[in-house]
Amino acid sequence: MIHAREKARTLKADAYDSWRSRCARFLIDGVAADDDLAHDIGQLETRREELEASIEIADVNLERLTDDKTFEVSYRQRVKAHEEAQAAVNDLKDQEKGNVARIEVHTGRIRTLRKSAEAADGRTQPEAEHELREAEAAIQAAQRNKGVTQKAVQQAREALNAAERGEDVAVAQVQALRDRGITGIPLVDAISLTEQQRPVWEARLLPYRHAVVVTDAAEAMKVLTTVPGSLLVEADRDGKPGGLDLPNAPDATMTVNRFLTALRDRADDDTGRIDTTAGVYGIAGFTEAMTGRAGRIQAALHVLEETSAADEAADADVRAAERARDRAAERVAAAKAALEADDLDGQVRKLRVQNNQISDKLSELAGPLGRAKAAYETALGEKNARDERIATARAQLNALRRELQQNRETWQEKTQRRQALDLPRRHEAWAGTVASAEQHLLTLTEQEHERTIAEWDDLCALRADQLHRACFPPGTPDEALPEELKVVDQQRRDRKLNAHIRLTPQVLRIIGTHLDDLEDIDRQQLDQIQNGRANLTRTLVSAEDHLREARLASTALRATLAKAIKAKLKQVSDEFDNLDQAYGGYGAGLDYPEPEPPADPQKSWQWTVTPRWRRGEGKPLSSYRLRGNTAQMDDKAVKLVCAAALAGSQDRPLLLVLDELGRNLGSAHRRDAVALFENIGRDRAISVVGALQDDMERYAIGSSSLYIKLRRTSDAYAYNQAPVVIGSETEAARVELLAEWMTSYRPEPQT
Repeated sequence: MIHAREKARTLKADAYDSWRSRCARFLIDGVAADDDLAHDIGQLETRREELEASIEIADVNLERLTDDKTFEVSYRQRVKAHEEAQAAVNDLKDQEKGNVARIEVHTGRIRTLRKSAEAADGRTQPEAEHELREAEAAIQAAQRNKGVTQKAVQQAREALNAAERGEDVAVAQVQALRDRGITGIPLVDAISLTEQQRPVWEARLLPYRHAVVVTDAAEAMKVLTTVPGSLLVEADRDGKPGGLDLPNAPDATMTVNRFLTALRDRADDDTGRIDTTAGVYGIAGFTEAMTGRAGRIQAALHVLEETSAADEAADADVRAAERARDRAAERVAAAKAALEADDLDGQVRKLRVQNNQISDKLSELAGPLGRAKAAYETALGEKNARDERIATARAQLNALRRELQQNRETWQEKTQRRQALDLPRRHEAWAGTVASAEQHLLTLTEQEHERTIAEWDDLCALRADQLHRACFPPGTPDEALPEELKVVDQQRRDRKLNAHIRLTPQVLRIIGTHLDDLEDIDRQQLDQIQNGRANLTRTLVSAEDHLREARLASTALRATLAKAIKAKLKQVSDEFDNLDQAYGGYGAGLDYPEPEPPADPQKSWQWTVTPRWRRGEGKPLSSYRLRGNTAQMDDKAVKLVCAAALAGSQDRPLLLVLDELGRNLGSAHRRDAVALFENIGRDRAISVVGALQDDMERYAIGSSSLYIKLRRTSDAYAYNQAPVVIGSETEAARVELLAEWMTSYRPEPQT
């Protein structure tokens, strides 16, 4: 806040100077504007008196022109006479045009009717109508004949369809039997006659041509009680064979040989009797065979052909009768057209007579119409001239009135503007004379002298706001603001009352007083701040020097440490490669890129070491992450552990302790793993102590120089009891010495 008030003090003088210059400009501009407005108001008052006198004279002239009753009566009479004469002429012309249009329509219609009348062939209307009635009667007779033949064709087609379906003989009986599940066929379909048998057997079968053959006559009788007139023939049950002179049966399962034998025995072919006992004679002689469906179909087809031919002939008769009827109808229409054309000729002659009469009347009205028109045009010219003078006078009067109204409005506006200048307030703001304000303006620069009052207002408001923000930056609590300043700020926000500019002096006064009151305190606090800042600056410079030195030392230490780490890893890598090549491998090594040091020296510097080895002779080194078998991984792990131990031994004796060696390996690889440790330990002076499970015992005994087995006395004893020691060693004393050493520190068991 101290720096903010210091900045505000530098802005206060500029704000005061700007406001002082603004008040001088405001006063001088107000005085000049007041003089100009006073001069304009005087001229407007003089012009208003002149306009009021001119309006009175123009009003009298307009009243004199509009009050001419004699001219109005004369004008209306002449206009009425012309309109009446013109109306009579127009009415006659309209009648003439209507007649001409009707004549043209009738003439065109007559030509069309005359052309149509030629089709009458010289017949009058009664003659043509008589021929039409005869033609319609012929059509009705032909249509009745067509109905008969069409019905015959339909019946023949139905008979043919029934014959093709086998439903043309005993239809009701066969259908009733089929509905009850009883097999029945017409007798004529159960027998097949040859041409030689037809003359004899068709006469014998004539009484039974509607009979039905069934296998169960008793059951069929019950079914056909509702079908009167039914005749049944019972089929052969025992398969009675037929004779040579009996007709054949199309269906071997439905024969009537017994029935045919009876007919043959009753008949007398010499006398023509078909039943000698009853004295019955039969005459056949049908064109088509009575038995067999093919014969009935052929007969029905023949009937259909005959009825179809008769139906086609009936169609031809109907078409011929219709053509005759159409021709008769054309003659009737033509005869009527001739009569209509004669009637229209008479109407055309009457219309032409009316037009001649209208022409005579128009000639008679030509003279009166011309005189009335001349009088009308004269009256119209006089009225136009009078209306023009009235319009000119009225326009002049309206223009004077508008100018007077505008004069009054302008006078009112300038008077209000003069009052709004408020010269006393401007004098009060300047606090001096007009001459002193003019003298102050002469001291301004050219740019400031050309600045308008609006620009001065904006500049003063801007500098007052800058002073306010400098003294009280945004975010300053309300408690830190003077109470009077908070009230003024609230009023300045209401720009509608022009308070933003009007209250600028109060803002400058309040903030100036506030700055003056705090000036001594700010100076003392500023001195204290400058002294404290100097001390902190010296401390900061010293700390930066120490930090720079620490960074240099840390960098040197990291470089030395990185060099040592890489040297040690290089030594481990070389040992790893030597061991791998010495004990069955193709070469190995380590990959150890130097990582970036952490930015925070307190954090750990992590290195990444990746073991790699060759999977074959001459192949490149591959990472341990490349997929391989478990035995190979354990082999490389053993060599890497030994290499790390050798690299850090510095010619000191080494002891390598292993746990669960070869646990996940097969039998062959287990032996190799134990032998590898034994060989490396012997060649490199490393004592290897390994803890093995029982299943590794046979491999360890043959591959190690000393094998010790510790087991519990019994599973019932506690784990902290002394174990039983079993050794495999060429010198038994070493085993005994180990057993004594292991039991020497244990207390005697309590009894």
